[in-house]
Amino acid sequence: MLKNVLLLILVSMTWGIAFAVLKIAEYDFKAITVMACRCSIGFIILLIVSIAQKRDIRGNLKHFWMFLLFSLLGIVVCWILLAEGLEYTSASIGSIMDASIPIFTYAILLFILRTEKFEVLGITGLIVALVGLFFTVGYKKILAGDSTTLGFILLTGSFFSFALNAIIMERIAKGIDVVVTTTYVLGISSVLLWLIAIVTERPLASRISDIDLLSEFYLGVLVSAGGYFIYYYLIQKAGAYFTSMMFYMIPIFGVIGGALLLKEKISYNQMLGMVVVFIGLYIVNREKFKNQ
Repeated sequence: MLKNVLLLILVSMTWGIAFAVLKIAEYDFKAITVMACRCSIGFIILLIVSIAQKRDIRGNLKHFWMFLLFSLLGIVVCWILLAEGLEYTSASIGSIMDASIPIFTYAILLFILRTEKFEVLGITGLIVALVGLFFTVGYKKILAGDSTTLGFILLTGSFFSFALNAIIMERIAKGIDVVVTTTYVLGISSVLLWLIAIVTERPLASRISDIDLLSEFYLGVLVSAGGYFIYYYLIQKAGAYFTSMMFYMIPIFGVIGGALLLKEKISYNQMLGMVVVFIGLYIVNREKFKNQ
């Protein structure tokens, strides 16, 4: 249990700071090119690890269509919407909105899969959490129909895709080697992202600075290779609900990262909104917390 908790904190910190690093990387690179680079770096590292540890890469090729689904939902769609959404919002707001993933997880299990029981208190917590997100981003900005509205919509789509992927993975990927799964997912995603980047952007025309290299190293090695491996490991070992608790901690590290790396300031309304989100999420998952 302690090991899982420590891993949860580690990946939360890594992914929280990543929002600020993504903003830095996008100063010179286009959004999809940044994602393609980080994905490729993560894939190369995990491929080397898989070969060195003599993992059954060829034998797991039979799960290709499963890996393709995880790639599309958990990375390609999620990352593109995330990168584009951060163009219109701050890193702090993006990381705080990351807390919508447990909200979407609960909503999918309750309304679509119907594996969660309908409870008034649970619905109340869901509504409270959603209200908190509106306060965090700024409901006036969302309703104004400006660029912040677009950023909010893109980030919402990104985190919904991520939540859906986690639920599907927990149900159909049990027993499959975590390292091999992560390697395949990052490999397939790399190909898809580079194809999209080549068609929509000009990746070879981008200038590369030392900051860009450091940013891509962080995003590729720590966030993509290390982060996704730990994330998939926790889903298989501890379940999607336990793993979703990381999204309570990511906003905290995201705000810290935005303040330290980008000199972003967070308003009192955003702080209040974040607290409201956490209260709502606790109400939704109160029974799950007791069982951990």
